[in-house]
Amino acid sequence: MTRHLMFVFCAMLASSLIAYTTSDVSDQALLTAYGQIVEGAQSLELYPSTGPALSAKDVAQAVEKRNIMCIDEALSFLSSIRTLSLQETVEMVSGLFLGRPCTPVSSLFYDWDRKGFDMRSVRFDAFDGLSFLETVLALSLVKYQVTHDVTGMQRSLFKACPEEMVVGQLGRLMFAPHYGISPLVGAPSVLTRHLFFDGEWAQSNRWLLKSVTKEIYQEHPEEIHILAEGEEVQAPYTAKQLTKYGVLSRRVYAASGHITNEDERDDFLSFYNHRTQDLGVITALARYIPLANIIDDYSHYISAIDEPMVMMVIADKPALRDECGSHSNVIHVGFVFPREGGVTFRHADMHEKKVVRDIDLMTYAKQCLRKNKSFDKILGFGFMALRKQA
Repeated sequence: MTRHLMFVFCAMLASSLIAYTTSDVSDQALLTAYGQIVEGAQSLELYPSTGPALSAKDVAQAVEKRNIMCIDEALSFLSSIRTLSLQETVEMVSGLFLGRPCTPVSSLFYDWDRKGFDMRSVRFDAFDGLSFLETVLALSLVKYQVTHDVTGMQRSLFKACPEEMVVGQLGRLMFAPHYGISPLVGAPSVLTRHLFFDGEWAQSNRWLLKSVTKEIYQEHPEEIHILAEGEEVQAPYTAKQLTKYGVLSRRVYAASGHITNEDERDDFLSFYNHRTQDLGVITALARYIPLANIIDDYSHYISAIDEPMVMMVIADKPALRDECGSHSNVIHVGFVFPREGGVTFRHADMHEKKVVRDIDLMTYAKQCLRKNKSFDKILGFGFMALRKQA
């Protein structure tokens, strides 16, 4: 008994020491270190300004403990709110994450093929643009199902296994339901993960979102011309063919660099390299409203964006051609919400504040325009509306 109590005391002391030490480390430093651990790093050490160095195990324990707390917080929040529409739910749920740190979550190499897909591989404590969007939508869909459940079955499921319901919705959003060449047909896999928002992601999730860019687009005030009979004003668009191989091969190679054991590294590379060779091409088309149109005709878009929507940021970046197959791509996503006299863009800000935050759409458009370069620029924004769910 004495030995057992001593063991428990030592474990509690070690946990307290880790908590004290990690409190002296910035969120970004912890999350960056944890990202390396997720991709296979084992010999990592993180040095806080005071206290002992943190091992890979210490960092993993601290971050995963915090993530569990954030998951519990989100599920409790779902239980507490009373909503009617899916749009209203999205706005309330996304607001819960304001101020949450941002890190390149989706660019991490999660080994779903061999480790599975569950809440351990889902982050609620930090986001990037796509993971913020997917997490909010998954939570909102669960809440919507429970709220509009006439049989009581969904409410019973939520009380018994809320995490499984969220994981189910996330899996539906993130992965293709099947993939011909995958040895794990229908299972969450690196091969079935949606990598391109304007390609496979939007196509696979048409049951939830529909493009409305064409409907709300209006020509620039200085370029409006008289339409001929039957002529229709068309928003600009990018049409291209995208390849997953370039993105996946880069991520496989980067993740292998964290595996110190040579045999394990060779096995890892062998497992994925031949599976990413023949993934084919993905046809994608994304309409957008040029930045100048948003800025110079903002009053029109204030009235046109009359409900919560998803917004895509579309850019022309030549550096992406070798990796993705096209230089015109959706590089960021978030939500837009109508406000009195304006529109709010809520997103995981990866570059400025590095937290989930709100910004006026006009202000954001002007920031994008100021940062544009001749061969590296934001073209404009596309918009998708939430479909009504049965």
